[in-house]
Amino acid sequence: MNVVYASDYLAACQACEKVGRLIRVDEDDPSEPYLLCQDCSQRLFLRALQPLEWFNLASKHGCQKYLIHDGFYDQDGTACQPEAQLDPNDCLMAPSLNDVTSSVERLLGYCFTRWSLGPAEFEALAALNSEDLLAAISRPDATSNPAKLSTVFTICANILGQYASDWVHGQFERAMEQDVLFSWAEAAALCMPRPVGLTMTIDALTEFKGRELSKRIAALSWFRSAQVLEWIECNAPTATITGEWGQLASLSNLTWDKAEKWLSQGRPLSLVALDSLDQFLHLPRHAPLIRSLRPTLRGVPGRTTILRALETQKLNDSAPRVVKKCDFLIENIEKIHIAD
Repeated sequence: MNVVYASDYLAACQACEKVGRLIRVDEDDPSEPYLLCQDCSQRLFLRALQPLEWFNLASKHGCQKYLIHDGFYDQDGTACQPEAQLDPNDCLMAPSLNDVTSSVERLLGYCFTRWSLGPAEFEALAALNSEDLLAAISRPDATSNPAKLSTVFTICANILGQYASDWVHGQFERAMEQDVLFSWAEAAALCMPRPVGLTMTIDALTEFKGRELSKRIAALSWFRSAQVLEWIECNAPTATITGEWGQLASLSNLTWDKAEKWLSQGRPLSLVALDSLDQFLHLPRHAPLIRSLRPTLRGVPGRTTILRALETQKLNDSAPRVVKKCDFLIENIEKIHIAD
């Protein structure tokens, strides 16, 4: 470790919060370094922070930076791979959710330490005054890195809704700069007027091509809009169709008429159609977004219609990938989730 003292003045360590002369540790992020006392800086590199020290650091920086991420610490801040002996009798525990609900700032910091937010966190956040919560997330330190900004967008989407519309709209450029379009789009879909958020997301994707585009198209999934199906028809790549395209189609109110049309048109849209049908099976291997939103295929006259189309597809495209996918779908035809 290259020791660089942050200041000649005494200040509180970001981990133990004891006042002393601090060391600047920028191995994780030079633009947002850790400011730690000598002891905590040593424990940081030994993957041996105490739970409370880890919590204090993660609440300020988020929990996705390398030296404090989930490969080294459990969700409660317990070190998983310590390179120094830890004394369990001298262990300061991290606060629980119940310990932080009385303070907007502490609850927000707690959210930054979570790998993902769930019902318990949302219930606690919903009990807060919306004005106070919006003021807290609007502070620069609440969105100082991509991980924290993403968490804040999740809070806007699930808690603040339209109350945060203007704020979310104003964060678009930052979301693009920090490459968190996916999280911003969730907030845009649930906070902003639908046409505005969808149009801005579509426009944002024009900057990307090929694999970089495929990696980002899931941002459109939050809008659950048939307009996205038209966008897919115009933008699906002619060469390599990855599973992201079928996933997006399944989450965009895909109807059987549209899927059948794509199958009949051949590649690339026939591959998108097959991949989208697979998503309606809701399998454990599917992306968390599919498992959470559980899309259903709309407008199916009967499963026999799907069977006939899949058999025809095998005749029209005998590539191993296509035949294997068709056979799998035929075998699991009764498990495809169809809207009533």
